[in-house]
Amino acid sequence: FAELCRKINSLGYKSIIFGSPALRKNKTVNYKEIISRLNDLILTSTRFGLTLYFEALPSIYSDILNSHKELINIQKKIHFDSATFISNGKTLNDLNSILPFIERFHLSVPGYGMNFTDFPILKDIYQELIRNKIKGTIEIQNRKKKEK
Repeated sequence: FAELCRKINSLGYKSIIFGSPALRKNKTVNYKEIISRLNDLILTSTRFGLTLYFEALPSIYSDILNSHKELINIQKKIHFDSATFISNGKTLNDLNSILPFIERFHLSVPGYGMNFTDFPILKDIYQELIRNKIKGTIEIQNRKKKEK
């Protein structure tokens, strides 16, 4: 991880995100050890001048860090994933309670596909994040070849 941080820093990047569902399934250590390891990753990335964000993922993808509140317990500034937020059944009131902690975001839908119109709450989420001058992107990972 340290070597990866060194390379990322040398390319001029200022932050990285740890999503990686494959590394977050079938946990073999207790939660206290997981938190210790996450803190080690934060310290390592900081040593290389990078801000490390963790991504909250729905429990179908990850055994740890399944909510934005968990992220806030680890770091005071977080990356917001709307797919996880929606999958967890959260509302705009829930968004308002974590808004002060959100430093960056990506808009995505459960399943990480292109069906954004199936989730009308996304428009409200987006407007609230932009109104608060939070920078973000759109994430689509699951695209069918024949779709435009």
